[in-house]
Amino acid sequence: MKHFLRELGADRFADYSSGSWTKAVDPVQLAVDTVGGTEGNRLLEVITPGGSLVPITWGNYDTDQAAAGQIDVHEVAMLPVTTADLDRISRLVEEGQLRAVIDRMFPLKETALAHELSESRRARGKIIIRVSSTADR
Repeated sequence: MKHFLRELGADRFADYSSGSWTKAVDPVQLAVDTVGGTEGNRLLEVITPGGSLVPITWGNYDTDQAAAGQIDVHEVAMLPVTTADLDRISRLVEEGQLRAVIDRMFPLKETALAHELSESRRARGKIIIRVSSTADR
């Protein structure tokens, strides 16, 4: 995992599966929750007063704990995407400044396996389900 995260540009990281990861990181002003679920409250422990928690997936956050720490917990929102946004993303991909990390691709008939991988929280990137291809016919 360390090698993978370094390739993505991480200078430092903490393994959320270790029980004491909150003690391994310095306080931060901004935390991005990519895990969701019940783990979000642990993030509140490492955010400085006046800091922010930005979830990219739905999680459970103790609003009293966040308020006591003066932490702003943002809402997950699906923002509209414009043609200009897609053009900019396309340019970033072409310039090598943005890349999608794909863990695995599954044919539609193996959707259950794709869900198992997702639920394991061990995927290193996106999981893709191919709806159809000549190989699936």
